[in-house]
Amino acid sequence: MKTLKVLVIYLTFLAANCIVPASTTVITDKHTIDYTIEGHVRVGGGDVILTTGGIVGSLQLDHGSLTIDDGEVLGHVGSDHPTLFITGGIIRGDISSCDWGNNVTISGGMIYGDLHAMDGASIVVHGTKFNYDYGIIPDNTGHLTGILSDGTPIDVGFSCSPNLNCDIILAPIPEPATMAMLGLGSVMLRKRK
Repeated sequence: MKTLKVLVIYLTFLAANCIVPASTTVITDKHTIDYTIEGHVRVGGGDVILTTGGIVGSLQLDHGSLTIDDGEVLGHVGSDHPTLFITGGIIRGDISSCDWGNNVTISGGMIYGDLHAMDGASIVVHGTKFNYDYGIIPDNTGHLTGILSDGTPIDVGFSCSPNLNCDIILAPIPEPATMAMLGLGSVMLRKRK
């Protein structure tokens, strides 16, 4: 029983500190994951997309960029680099943003784990009907509900390391009319010059 308790504490430490065990598949160039990779995947560079048909055990972003637009992550998603975008797919584990200046952006997908921002990082969630006002959530821990930009409900716990300048930020979905006006305005400015 003591061994199991030590293992649980160790695994909790690994997840909380965005460390993925050494037995990983490392991707260091532009790559599309549309197949199954058992175990952990560490993105060490390049632009990587998890898309339809892609299934991985867990994901860790160290360098490069990672977009999850479909597919499934069975475990934890961690990011030590500022370009992680979640626009769709299924995330069954927690999502962690783990380093100063790191920014995870979530606008879609089914998320079953919790959100964790640590060490000066932030997580930006785009959607509507949140149980908190838009902007920085003032609580260090809590529960977030609402509708993501893609129409998927979100109902997750969250935590943010106190006194470490990390944030969970809620952002509205720009309305189509607003986007059209911004586009028209930029065209008019270009014609003026």
